[in-house]
Amino acid sequence: MEITWKKQYEVGNIEIDSEHKVFVEIICKIKEAISQQYDWKQLGYLLEELLKYTDFHFCSEENIMRFCNYPKLKYHREKHHILLMELRQKIHVLQGKDQEKVNELITFLIDWFINHTLKEDMKIARFIENFQISKNP
Repeated sequence: MEITWKKQYEVGNIEIDSEHKVFVEIICKIKEAISQQYDWKQLGYLLEELLKYTDFHFCSEENIMRFCNYPKLKYHREKHHILLMELRQKIHVLQGKDQEKVNELITFLIDWFINHTLKEDMKIARFIENFQISKNP
């Protein structure tokens, strides 16, 4: 499964979009490490980067929602919490150095990014756009 940045992933918020681009870049680095017959230590560093960046991005995105008084913040935060727990669990399973689990992780990451961005994050973008319009009549 492949992923590259596409215009359709843009939510229209510069901060969120730039963070999403970094997320895609990290996924690509992980895929590249796998295709280049990675060593497990290097993959571990990339997975740690992914986990830390994901946590940062979720915090950043939630702060944007707070600023705009996004009415579904609690629901979105719960989605972030579940996704982060799933990611941690999948990374933990990789300590067994199982190639099949690595491939499952990549599929999970790509599906997660695309589905979460196109469904949940687009809702935030529409709300932010309306918030900005209402602030500047």
